[in-house]
Amino acid sequence: MGIAWINISLPAGTSLPSDIRHKITYKAFNEKEEKTDVGAPTSIDTRKPIRIGPPLKGSGWIANNCYDGIPHRRALFPVSNDLYSSQRYAIDWTKLDEKGQALTGNPLKVNSYPAYGEPIIAVADGTILGVVNEFPDQIPGTASKNKHYPGGNTIIMSLPEEGAFAFYAHIKPGTIAVREGDKVTRGQVIGHVGNVGNSSEPHLHFHVTDRPTIFAANSIPYAIDNFTVEGKIDEHKFDQEKLSRKKVTLEKPSYVGPHQGQMPKEGSVITFGQ
Repeated sequence: MGIAWINISLPAGTSLPSDIRHKITYKAFNEKEEKTDVGAPTSIDTRKPIRIGPPLKGSGWIANNCYDGIPHRRALFPVSNDLYSSQRYAIDWTKLDEKGQALTGNPLKVNSYPAYGEPIIAVADGTILGVVNEFPDQIPGTASKNKHYPGGNTIIMSLPEEGAFAFYAHIKPGTIAVREGDKVTRGQVIGHVGNVGNSSEPHLHFHVTDRPTIFAANSIPYAIDNFTVEGKIDEHKFDQEKLSRKKVTLEKPSYVGPHQGQMPKEGSVITFGQ
């Protein structure tokens, strides 16, 4: 058995179909003639992405690990004889400092990374449903192997939309400012960025799901109300520039500028609106 991941792009303004079918044409081993199988119709969820505020403040934030080939998009978790894709729309947020550097000192020190200690904020009004606040920061490059708590210190909160929950991971120990049952408002500081759990360097892992659980949930598409794309990292130069403490080169793609109600593209360098 195999799983095929297929992305279908439609021109802007195109209405979504009510359902799709898969048509597969193949030639079996040692057979001369091709065969074609047509699958049963699959209904399409036509609901619009939920709108949220930013999970962070300020400028220099890099949207990482949100493109099709990355493990987030294709991670499937087997739970109770079912498969869940809780991280399909997850983003890992790292940061450039005011000089445009991604690393400012010893790479084995958490405070050498501009994201470390930055405030994490509630993306909407909601209720805190779960908090894990028991793990220390790790040395960058040595991710935790704890399979039960891959997010390390985490927060799960409800969102105003029914059946939607925000998940924050890798939070700095001792900085979580909320407890289970607390009511929070959009923009409220709920913690600070750390390097805890399945994390190679200080960053915020953020996604939205249809259940308030880490694994047994499916990811929900979301759109951030307001942000500005300042540029895009040059993937061929980024790692070398980062390690050499140089100012990171930014490409200027056509989508540089303000955006409303969208998800950022991979590698975009973002300034968040409030």
